[in-house]
Amino acid sequence: MTGNKKVFITGATGFIGQQMTAACIHAGYEVHVYIRHAHKRQLLESLGAHVWVGALTNIQVVTAALEGIHYVIHLAGVVKSARKNDFYQVNCEGTRAVMAAINSHRDYIQHVIVMSSLEAGGPTIGREKDEKDPDQPVTEYGKSKCQAEKIVRQYAGCFPITILRPPAVYGPGDKGMLPFFKAVKKGIQLNISHDSRTVSLISVHNLIRSCLICLSRSSNTVEMFYISDPQPIWQWNEIYQLLADQIHSRIWFVIRLPHVLWWAICHIGHVFQWLTGIQGWLNHTRYKTFLSTNWTCSNLKFRTTHPSVILRSTESEIKDTWTWYEHNKWV
Repeated sequence: MTGNKKVFITGATGFIGQQMTAACIHAGYEVHVYIRHAHKRQLLESLGAHVWVGALTNIQVVTAALEGIHYVIHLAGVVKSARKNDFYQVNCEGTRAVMAAINSHRDYIQHVIVMSSLEAGGPTIGREKDEKDPDQPVTEYGKSKCQAEKIVRQYAGCFPITILRPPAVYGPGDKGMLPFFKAVKKGIQLNISHDSRTVSLISVHNLIRSCLICLSRSSNTVEMFYISDPQPIWQWNEIYQLLADQIHSRIWFVIRLPHVLWWAICHIGHVFQWLTGIQGWLNHTRYKTFLSTNWTCSNLKFRTTHPSVILRSTESEIKDTWTWYEHNKWV
């Protein structure tokens, strides 16, 4: 039962945050969201959310917003930036402020969900990452998320905390996977340096289902889970073929981008973003991500701990994503 239960969501204007807000409202929660820019509040209010505006590091405002809250879903974070400090200021110091504010309401908080990333654990060689493996992040984003998790773990025993580490997230409204869909529509497959890459994926809908099922668990420990779609490992070529099958296209051209050229493209993108402040995906973080060939994780611990969660297949979610892109004229 979720009646009269209040959920507080940070990062509600993002790709995941907007859909998480809508899902929580649909599930019957009273949803309060915390956003940075006031001009983005209208959409969230139209969904039925109560909107708070302020900097993530403003402990006083966050503390006031948490009055009467039962559950917290902390999504806010910097995913892409040409400035190293941005990752740590938001992902670490922002998390520090949010956790301190939550702790001031510890008598009422029933569960805290913190959204981290597979990048906090880093890539592996030859097999998927699991919860027993040591953390070896290679990007500044991953390092900042790993550091943020250490801040979260300081509150072990104060209230139930679940840290979720998803891989690449896709779905309706996502711009990150959009270039791949567009390329496949034109019959193009892009391989960077080599085609032996393996990845894990999770749809935004499967991520939300995983997150909401965690709210029902209660334990005064900090639990961490890698999560993914039901099939946790995909070869790079399989991803392109899956996209082609779902959008009824064919791969006619395979372009292999040399390592040096990929470095040059990402370096130019990084400099442009640093000079202009306009953030994009082509930067040093993306270069380091594609240097590693195995960005996969095991979902076994999560599935064993939460056997009741029902996740849809990657095939179904990819098809729904393409349908959304077409309907909204993104492709």
